[in-house]
Amino acid sequence: MKGFSYRRVKNDERDAADLADLLRMKRLPEAWIAPPATRELRELVRHRAKLVHLRTSLRCQVHAVLANHGVCVPVSDLFGVQGSMLLERAALSAAGRARVDSRLRLIDSFDTQIDQVAKTTARQLANHSGYTAVQTLPGVGPILAAVFVTEIGDITRFPAPAKLASWAGLTPRHYESDTTVHRGRISKQGSRLVRWAAVEAVQRVGKHTYIGGYRDRITARRGPPVQRPSRRMPRRLVRVRLCGQQLRLDQRPGRPPQRRERERRGQHGQRRNDGGSRRRCRARRANMPEYGRCRPSGGYQPELPPRTWPTHALRSPPPKPQRSAGLPRSASAANS
Repeated sequence: MKGFSYRRVKNDERDAADLADLLRMKRLPEAWIAPPATRELRELVRHRAKLVHLRTSLRCQVHAVLANHGVCVPVSDLFGVQGSMLLERAALSAAGRARVDSRLRLIDSFDTQIDQVAKTTARQLANHSGYTAVQTLPGVGPILAAVFVTEIGDITRFPAPAKLASWAGLTPRHYESDTTVHRGRISKQGSRLVRWAAVEAVQRVGKHTYIGGYRDRITARRGPPVQRPSRRMPRRLVRVRLCGQQLRLDQRPGRPPQRRERERRGQHGQRRNDGGSRRRCRARRANMPEYGRCRPSGGYQPELPPRTWPTHALRSPPPKPQRSAGLPRSASAANS
């Protein structure tokens, strides 16, 4: 289908011929259209997700008001029993108190609507066999089960589990050409709610299950998501205070200069210049002023003596021969 955009001639006759060829070769892409009942359930599930998003925004605004007034929140749930007592006793200005009370009333209204939508969805899915079967999986409750059932729809249209994972955008990207192989992150193509429900379910799985043990092994190897280092960082660096300047030193000394040079370069062999080299140059120049100046590319270059020009370049050019007055050009050349 992408090749249609590269054609020089585009008309209905050519389009019909190309579509007929794709259909003959069984390469015409098809899209599954959910039945009306499934589309109605999807609207309910997505409506609940939108209400939860708005409620979360209101809660964040309440936290922002408390932070602006310097109120510390020692409880984990600000909107629980202890948190509600803290909100009542908080010393806020008149405008801050009005903002907090208004958002609390809106949060209570959203709580009521979210519960009503969840009950309606559960009542309509009560006789659904897939809705009951999905809840037997560890970490999947009524809310996540409703997301899986309504967003996926007919599960029989996927011939294998890998097809379902690819449709949900949970499979990593893969680009391979000859000896070049690039494996990236997940594609994130498909329903966002399905990926969110899958992540939420995995986070709540117990350690005794197969998925929970696999998750713990990955966390132990790579670290928690908050403490996991960035992939773009080629090596870990530590900061030390030396001579009043903050320098970055390699945590693993004694490494060969060729390897350090490779780590300084990016994926395509180009030298990266993120500002750190200039800071190191300024710090080195402050400690060793006789070393030299900093090149624009971020490296170091020793000071050179003033450039001296050769003596022949400083001489004035010889005078040109002048023609005698009143003589033609040929005669002047003959006399010379």
